[in-house]
Amino acid sequence: MFKGIASLTYAMRGHEPWLIAVLTLVFSLMGATFEMDAESLVFYPLLVPLFLAAGYDLLVPFAIIFGGTTLGGVVAFSNPFSTIIASNAADINWMDGLYERLIFFVILNAFPITYILRYAAMVRKDPTTSLVYQLDGHVKPPYEIAIDQ
Repeated sequence: MFKGIASLTYAMRGHEPWLIAVLTLVFSLMGATFEMDAESLVFYPLLVPLFLAAGYDLLVPFAIIFGGTTLGGVVAFSNPFSTIIASNAADINWMDGLYERLIFFVILNAFPITYILRYAAMVRKDPTTSLVYQLDGHVKPPYEIAIDQ
């Protein structure tokens, strides 16, 4: 696992904002399609070392995972529970309003991605501005990442 995180950190070096945006969108899609919420806890131990090694704080992976899944659940454009079953109970087709929900999904996801990117850039530029730093001080990665060349 550590080798995989290390290689991903090495491969994405310099492109971390893209990684933040893509991962937030992926988690949002998972929240919108099958209401992934508590299941996302498993990804936190994988992303924390990655983003700590990249120079961010603990809130960046938290915001990516839980911000993405929560906002995806708000739109839930194809969630079998909150959209399909509820539409059947209301005796309407679940495809009614799908395009509007997809447009809302895109618009709604632009806000957290922008906010996370701005916060991450601020923390990377000056780690003392981090909310985690203000509470706990500097948080270091639990291990040093060494990439075999």
